[in-house]
This record gives sequence, structure tokens and C-alpha cells, in this order.
Amino acid sequence: MTDAHDRPNGDGTGRQNGGPAVAGPNGGPKNGRGAGGPAGALHAPHRRSAGAPRQLEKAAVLGYRAAEWTLAHLPPRLAWTVGAWVTQASYLAWPKKRRWVNENFAHVLGTEPSDPRVRSLALAAYRS
Repeated sequence: MTDAHDRPNGDGTGRQNGGPAVAGPNGGPKNGRGAGGPAGALHAPHRRSAGAPRQLEKAAVLGYRAAEWTLAHLPPRLAWTVGAWVTQASYLAWPKKRRWVNENFAHVLGTEPSDPRVRSLALAAYRS
């Protein structure tokens, strides 16, 4: 059974809005179905193409697991306090993410990202 996603124009041609057929990166259909790549293999766009080492990702996972274990073995109130400190430290240590968060909170407050209320609200959000 086919659905509207398979036939964007409803005519079975694979054309969108009456235009030419849309091809994916390997010449196959753009929707990822059908042959594409070597020997008809499907392309997985979320997969890395290079086999680069992933030490940073592995370190992050190990750090997360260590923090999870530590917090699980602390009394609840102390675990919450430590977790709040860690999340606030991540807000302060990650400039790009901090700018993005400040822009969002500034939008909510209807002010500029440099307003002191924005930083105060962001730190309170990371505390909870």
C-alpha cells in the first residue's frame, strides 16, 4: 500500500508540485527507499561517514554514568543540590549554549539577552 508520502503529487510519478522527479544523493529516490549507493544499499544520513575515533563521546558517556551512579548513592536532597550545581556549571561553561538559552529567555521576557533578569532566570531554570 502506498501513501501520500510515496506519491507527493498523487500521480505516482514521484514529482513534487508537478516539477521534475526528486533524486537522492546517490541517484535513488530522495525518501530513502529503493536502491542507492553500492549494491542497492540504503543510505543512513545520521551515520558518520568517516571512521574517526570517538574519544570525546566515550568520555562523556563514562562521565554521565559515573555521575548517575554517584547521584544514585547520595541522599535525595544532596543529590538534587549537586545536580543543580553541575547543570549550572554546564550553563556557565558552554558559551554557545548559554547564548542560545539567553536568547530564548530574552524572547520569553520580552527583553534583550544582556538583561540581568535573563541570566537570573536561566540559572534558576538550570537549578530546577
